Amino acid sequence: MADYTLNYNLKKPAGNENFDVADQNGNMGLIDIALKENADDIASVADELAAHKADEATLLADYIRQPGYGITSGANTYTITLSPAPISLDDGMCIAVKIGTTNTGAATLNPNSLGAISLVKSDGSAFAAGELVSGRIYTFRHSGTSFILQGEGSGLTQVDYVGFSGFLKKCEKVSNPTALSAERRDLAATTVGGYALFGGGGTGTVVDAYDASLTRSTPIALSAARHSLAATTVGGYALFGGGGDSSAVVDAYDASLTRSTPIALSAARGDLAATTVGGYALFGGGYGSAVVDAYDASLTRSTPIALSAARRDLAATTVGGYALFGGGYGSAVVDAYDASLTRSTPIALSAARGDLAATTVGGYALFGGGGTGAVVDAYDASLTRSTLTELSAARARLAAITVGGYALFGGGSSSAVVDAYDASLTRSTPTELSAARYGLAATTVGGYALFGGGYIGSASNIVDAYLSVMDIPVTIGSKYNFGSGEQTAATTIITAPAPITGYIKYKKGTIN
Repeated sequence: MADYTLNYNLKKPAGNENFDVADQNGNMGLIDIALKENADDIASVADELAAHKADEATLLADYIRQPGYGITSGANTYTITLSPAPISLDDGMCIAVKIGTTNTGAATLNPNSLGAISLVKSDGSAFAAGELVSGRIYTFRHSGTSFILQGEGSGLTQVDYVGFSGFLKKCEKVSNPTALSAERRDLAATTVGGYALFGGGGTGTVVDAYDASLTRSTPIALSAARHSLAATTVGGYALFGGGGDSSAVVDAYDASLTRSTPIALSAARGDLAATTVGGYALFGGGYGSAVVDAYDASLTRSTPIALSAARRDLAATTVGGYALFGGGYGSAVVDAYDASLTRSTPIALSAARGDLAATTVGGYALFGGGGTGAVVDAYDASLTRSTLTELSAARARLAAITVGGYALFGGGSSSAVVDAYDASLTRSTPTELSAARYGLAATTVGGYALFGGGYIGSASNIVDAYLSVMDIPVTIGSKYNFGSGEQTAATTIITAPAPITGYIKYKKGTIN
C-alpha cells in the first residue's frame, strides 16, 4: 500500500506496486507548486533586503539626524573625509571630529572637499590658539557660514570678582594719550568730576581736561596766564591758585568744567603748594611767603595760622587727617594742619631741599627728591617720620601722584625715571616716561596716573599714562570680562587693571 512524504505529501508506491505515471505526474505537480512558493518568498525577501539597504544608506548619509565622524588632517585649515560622502553642506549637518593637530589660531573645516567653513564657538567667536586640542573629539553643527561648537559651556566655571586685589600687582606705563593742546612747563594739575585737569604753565592760560577714557577736551581757559601755580580739589571744585611772579588769582572749575573766580589769595605768590584736608583746600608758602589760605566747599576763603617758616618750592600732601607742607628752598621744615586748621610742626625732613614732590600711599605721606638728592621721607598718620629706600635717580622739579596703591615719582631734572612705592613702601621702577623732562605736573583720572607737560631744552606737551595692573594666571581658552567686553585668554597670564571687578570663566586645564 502506497505511503506519502512528510513535507510535500508526495505519493510513495509500496515495494510490491508497479510504477504509476499518474502518481509521478501528481508528485511533480506538488513539487512545482512548492518550488514556486519558495521562489516567490525568496524574491520578496530579496526585495525587502534591498529596500533595507537603501534605507540604511540614506540613514548613514543623513548627517542632520546623526553625526558623521572623522579625524582631521592639516592644521587650522582642517580637512576631513566622511563616508558615505555628503552631497552638500546642509543646514543642521552634524560632524564629530577628532582633532589631529592643535590649532594655533582661527580654524576652518573642509568636509569631503565641499568647501572650507569656519569653526566657531557657540557664541560665534573664533577659536583662540590651543582651544582645539589634538586627540580630543568635538561636535559641530553647520549653520549658514559656520560650523558651531555644541555643548561648549560644560568646560567653563565662572568666578566673579568685586574689587579684588589679591593677584600679583604692578604699576606700568600703558599709553600716551593725546598730547596737551599747548606745550608748557611749571603747570599744575588736579582732578574733579571725572576729569583730570592740567592748567596754566609757561605764559599760557590753557586748561586741558582728560576724561576716564583719556579723551581730551579744552574747557575755558584760566582767567589769567601764569606759571608756577598750585592746584587741589575741594567740595566738587578744582582750584588753581597763585603763580607767576605776583599772581593771587584763584580759578575754580566744577564737575561740568564751568569756571568761576572765587576771592583771590590773601597774598600774591608763585612757587607755592596746595593740598586738601577736612573740607578745606589749603594754599601754602610761595616766593617769600609763609601765608596759608584756606577755601571751604563753598569757596569761602579764610586765613589760618601761617607756616612756621616762609619758603618757596615746597611740596604738600595729606595723611591721617593732616595736611603736610614740607621742605622748600633751603628748608627741611614740615608744617601739619589738622581738619580744624590747627598747625603743628612734626619732625623735619631728613634733608633740607626744595623742588621736591609729595603724595600719599598706604597711610604714608611721602616727600621725595628735591635739590640734588634722592631722599624719600615718609610720615605716617601719627606724623612719625621714617626714611625709605631712595629714588633710583637723584632729581628735582619732579612730579608725584598715587594710583592703584602705588605712589609714583616721575621725571625731574634731566630724567625720565619713574619710581613706584607700594603700600608697604617697597620701591619698584616701572617703564620710564616717554621723554625726560622737569617742571611737569601729575594727577589721576579713571584709574590712570597722568604725567603732563614739562621742559627739557624746550617746553613739552607730552602726556604719559600709568596704570596699576595685576597679572592673573588662567588656562588658555578661559573667558574674562573686566568691563571691556568678554575676551578669550590666548596665554596663561592675562593682565587687568587693579583692583579687578568682573568675571573669569575658567577652562579646565593645566597652568605651567
